[in-house]
Amino acid sequence: MKRNLRLRGCYTQIICIFRCLKPRYNSLLAVLTIMCLEARAQSLEESGAATPGKLNVGDTIPEYLWHLPLQVVNHPEGRETITLGDYRGKLIILDFWATFCIPCLRVFPKQDSLQSRFQPNVVFLRTTSQAKHVIPDSIYSVVEDESLRQIFPHRLIPHYVWISPSGHMLATTADEAIEEKNIVLALANQSLEIKPKRDRDKNQLLLTDTDLSDSLLAYAFLHRGKLEGYGSESAKRKSNGAVRGRALTNRGILNLYMAAMIPLFDELGDQYSQKRNRLPENLDTAYYSLDIVVPAGQEQQLYIRLLRLLNESSPYEGRIEKQMAPCLVLQRADSNQTLATKGGKPVFSYPEEGFSITNYPLSYLVNALNGNTRFSPLPVVDETGYTGQVDITLQNINSLPAIQRDLRAQGLKLTESKRPLNLFILTAKP
Repeated sequence: MKRNLRLRGCYTQIICIFRCLKPRYNSLLAVLTIMCLEARAQSLEESGAATPGKLNVGDTIPEYLWHLPLQVVNHPEGRETITLGDYRGKLIILDFWATFCIPCLRVFPKQDSLQSRFQPNVVFLRTTSQAKHVIPDSIYSVVEDESLRQIFPHRLIPHYVWISPSGHMLATTADEAIEEKNIVLALANQSLEIKPKRDRDKNQLLLTDTDLSDSLLAYAFLHRGKLEGYGSESAKRKSNGAVRGRALTNRGILNLYMAAMIPLFDELGDQYSQKRNRLPENLDTAYYSLDIVVPAGQEQQLYIRLLRLLNESSPYEGRIEKQMAPCLVLQRADSNQTLATKGGKPVFSYPEEGFSITNYPLSYLVNALNGNTRFSPLPVVDETGYTGQVDITLQNINSLPAIQRDLRAQGLKLTESKRPLNLFILTAKP
């Protein structure tokens, strides 16, 4: 359930981003929420070419690679396959991307502008392993690719491979390198003025090549600013089956505090939601990264120590404090009306506006309401005392009057009141 609610928050962020992009990319909204996509691998064996090896910066592009058939979608001339050889003699920038990658999509308008400016000498060739049916009509791309990904391996996207007009691999970069000055250098077969992209392994201790082992007694790391080589990621540090640490990279400071709050609220027998936050104005928007490992046998102290690390080293102090606070209280409207499910196959549905559960715990409804700030910023407290399975349908989960009307018809009421609640208080240090 928590995962479903977090995906909804991500979708809201995506909508905001696309309002800032050119209209031609708005059709991507239809596919951005598809997080697991079928991808049929396009192999060199199928094309009859030799098995590739990894290429490095400075290598000459081998002849077979220029003639390797690549499946495409939305080609300007309606073609279904191309080869890199179609663009030989130009500056080719392979753009490894995916429809769900927000940083990838942000760069598209800049790419289009640069390609138009430097025509016919530059081509951005978008490349994805995704199936062609998920690609919007406005985007020309190589699809269902496996071969190029093997030849130019990477872990994080966007990932750019620069191939010079003379046929050499000039660089691998992140999106920061997509600038006019670097294109001018690349067209002259000169080195780019940027550090090569390096994808680091999030499962190793941050900025090291070290795995967690019993010999590591403790570790703590906190960094402000973008940490190169990592995405916006999260990992648990496990040793002998026990979680001894947590790592989060390139997240907002609130996300780091949330990593501590969720389990600390659980220890109090409560459930954290962002509606329990009390935050300062103008929260720092910089990226933060954190890695912490506690000694073996002290795993129960992990999240207390995580909170302590943030409080001691960040510009903020966070704590859990019980206060009398306004909230929405969920209660039974009629004690004689049964809430019990009619049975059947469990079904959970949470589209953009509606909400429906069949044969699920009532807590799923409470979690959905606490994860949705559109109808109210107030946290929802369950005082029904009911722990069984229910059938609940809401026509519009984004409207408080609509929610109250639908709940009352199903034996429940949701009213504003005050209760002593655990709140997350975050204050800026002087």
